[in-house]
Amino acid sequence: MRHNSLFPHRHTIRCSLLALAQMYVRLQRLDIPSLELQRLQEDLLWCYKTVFGMIDLNFDEFFEWSPCCDTRGQNKYKLYIKKVYRYKD
Repeated sequence: MRHNSLFPHRHTIRCSLLALAQMYVRLQRLDIPSLELQRLQEDLLWCYKTVFGMIDLNFDEFFEWSPCCDTRGQNKYKLYIKKVYRYKD
């Protein structure tokens, strides 16, 4: 039995109209988000859930609120990624 893990890729390559198209064009025509976009959306979702306490992660371990309250759009949720210092043993 053959392993069909490459089926979606082979399928899009073999489509006559999509055979010569670049990968991003194929993704657009098939209405499939890129892997990079999927990862970005997932990261933003985890950030949102962390900020609003929807998951059991400590907000203060990963982010800190911006000390500046004077943003252009008056966004009170401006965040900074907390710096992690690693100590050498």
